[in-house]
Amino acid sequence: MTILQALDSYYHRLDGVAEPGRSPEKFGWCIVLDRDGGVVDVKDLHDLSGKKPRPKTYMVPAAVKRTVGIAPNFLWDKSAYVLGRTAGERGPMRAT
Repeated sequence: MTILQALDSYYHRLDGVAEPGRSPEKFGWCIVLDRDGGVVDVKDLHDLSGKKPRPKTYMVPAAVKRTVGIAPNFLWDKSAYVLGRTAGERGPMRAT
């Protein structure tokens, strides 16, 4: 076994380390959609075992690098990108 093969084997044994192309992200809420894209439910994903609710960590496709413009992450993102507006914002929704 070469040193690179040994390092690769060690990397895959580590707990909590993301596979290439994936990243650990914290989630507090999940919007459940039907087949037509309509909202069915909003699920609370917080960990309620402690004094305060805390978001849980899930492995998801790696985040898109954003410098300019709108580039959403696949199946997950912050509410401003998912819903097209930020908290307290009024007026028409942003088109993507």
